[in-house]
Amino acid sequence: MEVRVNNKKEILKSFIGWLPLALGATVFYGMLFIFIIKRLLTEFIDIDQELAGEVGLLLGVVVLVTCIYLYLNWITKSLSSYRLAIRGEILLVKGISGWKTLDKEVPINSIQKIYWCKR
Repeated sequence: MEVRVNNKKEILKSFIGWLPLALGATVFYGMLFIFIIKRLLTEFIDIDQELAGEVGLLLGVVVLVTCIYLYLNWITKSLSSYRLAIRGEILLVKGISGWKTLDKEVPINSIQKIYWCKR
């Protein structure tokens, strides 16, 4: 028995319910990044407000897109690393547990109980 392994595209499709919240957060963080960059340019580098607004908008969008890409890349890699399979008389369990990776092979005859928690 082998459990189906999701690819990155299927993992991202499973988060479609979070899309409205993600869009709201994107707008919020985009405005925050633009404001911080514009403020840094006007206060510390002493650039004109209008120029700082244009440069802040461009840099804020670049920082936002980079952060979104890095986050999605990290979340899909971490979620796609989980695996549960039965090979012969061995139960294979792989995944991430806290700060460590989990890679266990458990003989099936040593399993006494399995608890199923449906959420």
